Amino acid sequence: VQLGASYDCSVAAAREVARGREAAAILCGADVDEVSLHPSSTVAVTLLSMALRGRFAPGDRIVVTDLDHE
Repeated sequence: VQLGASYDCSVAAAREVARGREAAAILCGADVDEVSLHPSSTVAVTLLSMALRGRFAPGDRIVVTDLDHE
Protein backbone atom coordinates (compact mmCIF):
# COMPACT_ATOMS: atom_id res chain seq x y z
CA VAL A 1 0.00 0.00 0.00
CA GLN A 2 1.30 3.41 -0.92
CA LEU A 3 0.81 5.75 2.03
CA GLY A 4 -0.50 9.19 1.17
CA ALA A 5 -2.60 8.12 -1.79
CA SER A 6 -6.31 8.90 -2.00
CA TYR A 7 -7.68 5.37 -2.38
CA ASP A 8 -9.48 3.78 0.59
CA CYS A 9 -6.84 1.19 1.47
CA SER A 10 -4.09 3.82 1.52
CA VAL A 11 -6.12 6.15 3.71
CA ALA A 12 -6.86 3.31 6.15
CA ALA A 13 -3.19 2.25 6.20
CA ALA A 14 -2.06 5.82 6.86
CA ARG A 15 -4.45 5.97 9.83
CA GLU A 16 -2.98 2.75 11.23
CA VAL A 17 0.58 4.01 10.79
CA ALA A 18 -0.38 7.21 12.63
CA ARG A 19 -1.84 5.12 15.45
CA GLY A 20 1.38 3.13 15.57
CA ARG A 21 3.46 6.30 15.83
CA GLU A 22 1.24 7.50 18.65
CA ALA A 23 1.65 4.20 20.50
CA ALA A 24 5.43 4.26 20.00
CA ALA A 25 5.56 7.83 21.31
CA ILE A 26 3.65 6.86 24.44
CA LEU A 27 5.88 3.83 24.96
CA CYS A 28 9.05 5.93 24.61
CA GLY A 29 7.79 8.98 26.47
CA ALA A 30 8.26 11.08 23.32
CA ASP A 31 6.16 13.43 21.25
CA VAL A 32 4.65 11.93 18.10
CA ASP A 33 6.76 14.22 15.93
CA GLU A 34 9.87 12.71 17.54
CA VAL A 35 8.99 9.19 16.34
CA SER A 36 10.09 7.95 12.95
CA LEU A 37 8.95 4.57 11.63
CA HIS A 38 10.80 2.77 8.85
CA PRO A 39 10.38 -0.56 7.03
CA SER A 40 13.58 -1.96 8.59
CA SER A 41 16.41 -1.04 10.90
CA THR A 42 18.75 -1.07 7.90
CA VAL A 43 16.69 1.64 6.21
CA ALA A 44 16.49 3.62 9.47
CA VAL A 45 20.24 3.52 10.09
CA THR A 46 20.99 4.38 6.45
CA LEU A 47 18.70 7.41 6.56
CA LEU A 48 20.15 8.49 9.90
CA SER A 49 23.72 8.22 8.61
CA MET A 50 22.79 10.23 5.51
CA ALA A 51 21.19 12.92 7.69
CA LEU A 52 24.30 13.16 9.88
CA ARG A 53 26.75 13.22 6.98
CA GLY A 54 28.99 16.24 7.18
CA ARG A 55 28.33 16.90 10.87
CA PHE A 56 31.51 15.22 12.08
CA ALA A 57 35.06 16.47 11.97
CA PRO A 58 38.40 14.68 12.03
CA GLY A 59 39.05 13.51 15.58
CA ASP A 60 35.36 13.04 16.46
CA ARG A 61 34.56 9.64 17.89
CA ILE A 62 31.68 7.44 16.81
CA VAL A 63 30.78 4.39 18.87
CA VAL A 64 29.88 1.31 16.82
CA THR A 65 29.35 -2.37 17.52
CA ASP A 66 30.16 -5.56 15.68
CA LEU A 67 26.86 -7.05 16.81
CA ASP A 68 24.34 -7.42 14.04
CA HIS A 69 20.57 -7.24 14.33
CA GLU A 70 20.01 -10.04 11.85
